[in-house]
Amino acid sequence: MFAALEYKSVVKKAIYNYKYEPYIYKLSEIFTRLMYESFIQNEVLMSSLTASDNVWITCVPLHRKRLNKRGYNQSVLLGKKIALKFGLPFSSRLLSRIRDTKPQFKLKKKERAQNILGAFELNPKLAGKTKGKTVFLVDDVFTSGATIRECGKVLKKSGAKKVYGLALAMEQ
Repeated sequence: MFAALEYKSVVKKAIYNYKYEPYIYKLSEIFTRLMYESFIQNEVLMSSLTASDNVWITCVPLHRKRLNKRGYNQSVLLGKKIALKFGLPFSSRLLSRIRDTKPQFKLKKKERAQNILGAFELNPKLAGKTKGKTVFLVDDVFTSGATIRECGKVLKKSGAKKVYGLALAMEQ
C-alpha cells in the first residue's frame, strides 16, 4: 500500500468536498500532482511500477447508483491521470461493484470488512487479462484497508501476480 498524504485535517476536508457536496471534481488535478510527486520519491514503488511491462493500473469502482448521483468516480479521475503520468495502461472497467454498499467512512472499522464483502467482481469481458500481471489499484482514501483487500482478492483470484494499493491519503 502506497499513499501520498496523511488523512487528517485539511486533506480530509478537501477529499470530502471532492467526493460529496459541493462535488469539487477539479481537485483531481491537484490531488494527482500530489500523488505523482510523492510516488516518484518512493524507490520501492518506482521499482514495482517499472519492473516489467506486465503492469496495469485500475481503480476501485463505484456502484452505478452512487456514480449516477455524484456524476463521476473520484478514483477513476485519479487513476487515469496517474497512469498517464507513468505511461502505463489503465482500465476503469476491470472491476465492477455488484452490490450497493454503505459509504465506508460512516462505519466503524470492524463493520467495514463486512460491508464490502462480496461487493466486487471481475469484468467477465476482461477475464484472463490480469493473468501474471502486477495490478495497481487506485483509491482516494485508505483507512481500514477493507476495500483494497476485497478488490485485491478478486484480482488475485483472476490471476493477478501482485496487487498494490495506491491511495491519495491514508489514515495513520
